[in-house]
Amino acid sequence: EETNARFVESLPEQISLVTIDASFISLKTLLPVVKKWLSPSPPSPLPSGEGRRGEGVIALIKPQFEAGKKDVSRGDGVIRDPAIHKQVLLDVLTFAQNEGFGINGLVKSPLWGPKGNAEFLVWMDMQKNSADIMALAANVLGG
Repeated sequence: EETNARFVESLPEQISLVTIDASFISLKTLLPVVKKWLSPSPPSPLPSGEGRRGEGVIALIKPQFEAGKKDVSRGDGVIRDPAIHKQVLLDVLTFAQNEGFGINGLVKSPLWGPKGNAEFLVWMDMQKNSADIMALAANVLGG
């Protein structure tokens, strides 16, 4: 609370889960910072190397803080256009993948923002994958 996470370069110890519900700042600013906080995954005991996830991030994607100023409604700050929601999701998820995060899940939050903004929860970890973010976004947005 009352700490700007983008300036927290390290924690006393590495952690295995970060949850993010931030306002007035882009996840694209926070993800490179929180990546440093995560403990490395222990090696998998399975011959295939699968089965261990370890570190992770569950983040709330808030389109009103990710979209450009031209895309946010004047006055109320609510984004109602599904095309903008899709673009925001693709931008944030592509950025996360480029930072080395694997995208494991994406859902529309059952709760709306205080002003009526749609928000989305993403589950990521440091096991880089080739998740089809176009398909994830389309599934969440209903098309």
